[in-house]
Amino acid sequence: MTTPPRALFDLEGRPDADVKLFVGPTWLLGVEYCCWMATEQGTTVRPIRIGPMTINVRIWVYGTVTLMSVLAVFEGWTDLSRVFGVVLVVVGPMLALVLAHLFAEVLEFQIRAGHAPSAMDWRHMGGQSAQFLLVGLPPLAVFFVLIGLFKASIATSIIIMLYFGVISLGFWGWIAGRRSGYRGWRLIGAALAGFLIGFVVICLQLLLKPH
Repeated sequence: MTTPPRALFDLEGRPDADVKLFVGPTWLLGVEYCCWMATEQGTTVRPIRIGPMTINVRIWVYGTVTLMSVLAVFEGWTDLSRVFGVVLVVVGPMLALVLAHLFAEVLEFQIRAGHAPSAMDWRHMGGQSAQFLLVGLPPLAVFFVLIGLFKASIATSIIIMLYFGVISLGFWGWIAGRRSGYRGWRLIGAALAGFLIGFVVICLQLLLKPH
């Protein structure tokens, strides 16, 4: 039996768990993703980790939807003469989400715990909140590839970045389906649900966009 590297995957100290390869490795969203499944007495411990960081899927989904909304409604693309302007449009909302999420986490911690966060609490909450910045990296990588290698226009690149967001939501739907034990059409349906959410977000933003 092969055991996953401790540096990459944390099975929360369950050496007696039945560990087996779930799926992977797969390159998507700019990170190497490997899923390992540990099952013990009907419970599963399957964190998604990259090095010391545990991936918060909710943050990636919230961040992707927010970024797609910004890309869909922003009307100043023709005024951006430099690539750096596009980077600011992508990074700005993600940085705002980092600050908002961290502030909300601190408030909730103080309300629940009744005391100020410790240094370890700050590191944990800061690390989780900083993942919003990571959400913007894969779309920017796609943008630079399109601009640098394929000489695409900014408008075309933005459209492809939107579709990339739809694909990423479908990816997370597929991961959730695999983790839930779905197979066949149920697994396809889970991925399609992510795609559908992405297209709904784009359509809503375009309908509500001022004309």
